[in-house]
Amino acid sequence: MKRALVWLLGGVHLLVTLTGCGGKDTSTSPEGTVTIQREGGSTELTVESKRGTVAMKGDESQVTITTGEGTAVVEMSPAVTEEEVGLPFYPRATVEQVMRQTTEDGEQYVQARLMTPDGFAEVKSFYQEKLPEATVTGEVDTEAIKTFQAMLEEDNAKKMVVVSRDASNQQTKIVLHTSVTVE
Repeated sequence: MKRALVWLLGGVHLLVTLTGCGGKDTSTSPEGTVTIQREGGSTELTVESKRGTVAMKGDESQVTITTGEGTAVVEMSPAVTEEEVGLPFYPRATVEQVMRQTTEDGEQYVQARLMTPDGFAEVKSFYQEKLPEATVTGEVDTEAIKTFQAMLEEDNAKKMVVVSRDASNQQTKIVLHTSVTVE
């Protein structure tokens, strides 16, 4: 599954970059074949190698990635609720991106990336107050970067909150991730 997420991140960037161009290109090497098909506002990228096939299709608003491990959908400007994510949204944050994925064995993931101009300490305090049962699993506090990571498990769900801000950015990033094992 981790391999699919690596493909996902690179593929989303590539698809968004390529969308809008027209035509079909195929490149073949000893490692495999890459085909890019562009039509209208949509792009489809297929990578075939000895390790398997990865297919990515989408436009500026949504990308679907399919591998032998499952399918993931990334929405660039999505609508999502706190109930769907299973974690509280910071009040002055905006949702920037959502990824939903269901694996072949039925595990469901939802991840939302939020941004706020509010300071790191304020956002961190909000999540510590709202999730007192969460275990802090990582924390960095330097001049260059500040991060806070906490996890909790409820029934068949694993939930994670990551708050970060680097010195070069005027925004605090919040990543909310929930995975649910369907029984």
